[in-house]
Amino acid sequence: MKITIGDCVVADATEVARIAGEAYTQYVARMGKPPAPMVANFAQHIQQDKVLLAQDKTAGVAIGFAIIIAKADGYWLENIAVGDGWRGRGVGKQLLEAVEKYLKGKTDSYQLYTNVAMTENIAWYK
Repeated sequence: MKITIGDCVVADATEVARIAGEAYTQYVARMGKPPAPMVANFAQHIQQDKVLLAQDKTAGVAIGFAIIIAKADGYWLENIAVGDGWRGRGVGKQLLEAVEKYLKGKTDSYQLYTNVAMTENIAWYK
């Protein structure tokens, strides 16, 4: 497995949506609806924000992404997701490292949030 992380282009929006679906579908029944990260406008994020895409170059497939938004109160890690079959393999950690590398020199902190129903995510963030 050879993971690379780079900038998304609008043509990647379908892959980002696929990954979001894989990452967040487990929460639909728990929340009674698709969580916001599943229904985001990914093409718009790619055009307006910083979207990083993790790819396994060996398999030739997109496997994760992170969306960083500059807001009036600072930078937000809006979304970070890893697709099925790739979780638990260090992809999320590599994405967070890429986020922090991107933010270095721009800010010394960033914010993130998650839904209280996403207990697995809360545990991972800690």
